[in-house]
Amino acid sequence: MQSIGVIGLGIIGTPWAARYQAAGKLRGVWNRTPKPKAAAWKASAREVAAAADVTHIVVADPPAVAAVLDQILPALGKGKAVVQSSTVDPKSASACEARVRATGAHYVESPFTGSKPAAESGTG
Repeated sequence: MQSIGVIGLGIIGTPWAARYQAAGKLRGVWNRTPKPKAAAWKASAREVAAAADVTHIVVADPPAVAAVLDQILPALGKGKAVVQSSTVDPKSASACEARVRATGAHYVESPFTGSKPAAESGTG
């Protein structure tokens, strides 16, 4: 597994970041509501994407995903990937994919069907 950054430290993103940290793969985290005490905290979403090979996005909704992409697209390119696990509709998912792929980066739509306990245990 390559280095990973997590954008979105809510009830799902926080345990995922902890699991990546425990595996020695976490290179950065960022949240729209600042959490500077979080492990590997970065001042911006762009810094997370620049520091990690894979940027894992888990935010609230399509507008939040679009806002994150606005920030991270300049840090993406060949050799980078985005894993998008936020709750979005198919049209928004397609738009996100097109924006990421236009940079030369890879894109994976990875919906999460679980809960906080599933995220914490890694079974969701």
